[in-house]
Amino acid sequence: MVLLSDLEVTSNDDSKGLLFTSNWILTIGDRDELRGISESYAFNTSYKTAAYDWIGHIYYRRRTPRLALPTEGLDLYVESGRMPMATIKPAKVRLGWTVYMNDQFKEVLYHEPLADTYMAPSVFGMMESYKAPTGRFKEKLGEFMGNRLRSTWRFVITIELSFSKTVFLLAPEVVHGSLQVQPDHIVNDFRFCFTPDFVLTCSDGVVPCSKLALYLSSEYFKELFIVQKSENIESRSHDVTLYSTVTISALVNYLQSNTVKEDMMMTVEQVSEFMRAVEFVRPTRKDDLRNFIQKLLINNLKQVTRLDELVKILLVANKSNFAHLKIMCYASIVNMHYDNFKRRYRHDADNLEDREIFGQLQATRAFTFQSPVEYIDKLRLKAFKVNVAVTN
Repeated sequence: MVLLSDLEVTSNDDSKGLLFTSNWILTIGDRDELRGISESYAFNTSYKTAAYDWIGHIYYRRRTPRLALPTEGLDLYVESGRMPMATIKPAKVRLGWTVYMNDQFKEVLYHEPLADTYMAPSVFGMMESYKAPTGRFKEKLGEFMGNRLRSTWRFVITIELSFSKTVFLLAPEVVHGSLQVQPDHIVNDFRFCFTPDFVLTCSDGVVPCSKLALYLSSEYFKELFIVQKSENIESRSHDVTLYSTVTISALVNYLQSNTVKEDMMMTVEQVSEFMRAVEFVRPTRKDDLRNFIQKLLINNLKQVTRLDELVKILLVANKSNFAHLKIMCYASIVNMHYDNFKRRYRHDADNLEDREIFGQLQATRAFTFQSPVEYIDKLRLKAFKVNVAVTN
């Protein structure tokens, strides 16, 4: 198999594409010629902040002549795997195959060059598949398979997928539903026309806000103001000194306007604090904020170069079950930090903090029964079969 290339590309060649090439060695073995062949091959196009599963299928069978059909049938195609994020369409998929004299893969008996595939519904109709071209390509392969199953020949199918590099580097759109992105100009926007008649005292300052807006959008403040009203307390401020002005300002902005700043930057620690503040305040539309929190972490992930910073994001993503962010973290570790990751985070690591982090990464989640460490190793194994190249 061809090894994975850990390519580092600069930001000025985003217009370039990515070419993934994988060689599939068919394990046909020595079998009865009357039996068919049904083989599958899984691999992963993993590059920096995205990872996509793909599966190659080949079916060969003998057809009964009395049905007035050809005596041999062959189907060869590639389709996206079962990973939730594997819904992206490549710009082009090509297939080729080679027959070698023996398992040394040196003496070539026959070579069919790469040819363009065509799209068709998959066997189960759930997604599109990329099928091998008809004509000589399939006829010749079927001929070799049907007549030479008992020989020492080895069949290698080459799969080539071409993508735009931006597909693997850009984050998904995670703001949807009733949650809106804050516009650039808010002067005449009614959503931001409120009277700041209340103050939240934070650990490093104060955040002015609308008491009515807090009452309508937060379960915590609604209960607080009802209790104060029953006790004839007219408060103008409230202490939230466990949180900073950065996190409280972002939260208040959402509570009052139902908008968020999509390009907002926060550190991992600030995002974690923001999540704690959300749990404390209990917004009436709390579920909408999950996508915003994930986007904050994705914005942070784009700037991360060190392994320890990346692992911090992964721990938050795993705890909160941010599916897309987890896959982005996994792909970044696999392609840029895998060897260092395996050396540093172990059960017998010298550093106590690294051992504790390894324990958290080893913990499995309900329903998935797979820990982040296991998933990273699985992803690496699938990506190990693929060679990556940057194209113009």
